[in-house]
Amino acid sequence: MKMETKHKIGSHFREVLNGASLERTLELVSDGEFVLAYSRFDDWAAFHKVCRDVVRQRALLNFSGTRRDLCQLMGNIQREYGRPVPKGWIFVSRKLRETDGPCLVQPKAAVAVAT
Repeated sequence: MKMETKHKIGSHFREVLNGASLERTLELVSDGEFVLAYSRFDDWAAFHKVCRDVVRQRALLNFSGTRRDLCQLMGNIQREYGRPVPKGWIFVSRKLRETDGPCLVQPKAAVAVAT
């Protein structure tokens, strides 16, 4: 029997919750598939805010660490944004669903601060 290790969305996306850059946020949410440099878009600041808000709203939900989970999160972001999303967003979301497996892009390890 296959056991999935589940953790919370907030722990996987803690960098996003802690103010990650737009590029890093998109890298984590799209498993590295969405490349900011290839997409022209007029409202990156508002889109970035929606990404952070959606992660914050779902922080306590389970996350199994799969590309299919990321596809679902991208869909949540798209619905919350409520306007046309950046070019390539839907293509990447579909690709994640079709190529399900473990997330390739992992969060950076938390650094312990010595006191």
